[in-house]
Amino acid sequence: MEFGQLTNNEAYLSSFCKRVMKPSLEPLDPFIGNTQRKDFIPLLSNLIKQLPDKPHVFDVGGGNGEMVDLILKKNIPNSAYFTVVEPNSKMLQEYICRLEKANIRVNESFQSPVQDVYRKNLQKPADLIIAVHMIYHLVDWCNSNFTPDKELIEFIKFLYSQLKPRGRIFLAFADDEQGYVGQATVDYYRKKHDQIIVDRLNLLYKSQNQLLAAKGIEEYLTKEWPMHKPKLSIHKFDSKFFGETKDDLSAMALISGIIPFNEQPFDINKLFCTRQFIEENSESIGLKQELEPGERQYMWKSCQPQVVCVIEKGET
Repeated sequence: MEFGQLTNNEAYLSSFCKRVMKPSLEPLDPFIGNTQRKDFIPLLSNLIKQLPDKPHVFDVGGGNGEMVDLILKKNIPNSAYFTVVEPNSKMLQEYICRLEKANIRVNESFQSPVQDVYRKNLQKPADLIIAVHMIYHLVDWCNSNFTPDKELIEFIKFLYSQLKPRGRIFLAFADDEQGYVGQATVDYYRKKHDQIIVDRLNLLYKSQNQLLAAKGIEEYLTKEWPMHKPKLSIHKFDSKFFGETKDDLSAMALISGIIPFNEQPFDINKLFCTRQFIEENSESIGLKQELEPGERQYMWKSCQPQVVCVIEKGET
């Protein structure tokens, strides 16, 4: 069995890179393992087309720069310049290489968690800030000082402070209260009889939805920037994860808190646990085979809805 000989870091990469982000042959639907990017690409592309001349784009937790190849180099003006924050040095270098190949200028880059940048203002305010599926790394729910509202509010305030008037934040995240990955993560810790972690995860998922999907963050931004009141728009997508087998979907369910980031041997029982969850909850998580003709025909799919929150900074 593939996962039986892997470290935790290797197991995460196998679950995420080889499965969730498995490439597709279709340019408008770039990953066969998920529809999340396909679902939000039109919205983000439209925002990029509205950018002014010489726009400054700030990508937070940008990974290896997949967005450059998917959207940005096709739509963004050649005069654009970028600031990138990414804690992984290898991914950051790959991101910068992609920008250079696309003839897009790198303004600043930070190899660090985004929290380390809070006390540094960007050299120039941003026209567009992109934060795609990275908010899960903001809150350490294993820490006894767990405060999800406080940390999410601090993050959004930092981003808002770096925007020009009429600049926008594009923030995408999974609805973990409804998605099968979030539910599988809670189920895993429940079976471990770790009620403290179960309660923290449920609180985190609720906080994300209340502050972002339900626009709770608007109150905090308006209070701090009364002369630049925010305008929020919320976009919800019924996105899916796809696996060749149910075991693939079980592996993909590990990515949001079940696998720690270290070089210790991966515990194969975690995979058995998520497989059991999928079998026991097949109806509620929308477990089905795809019957539509195409690359995903006969693959197994499950519900992994996502929310995109667009926040525009008001003018005085």
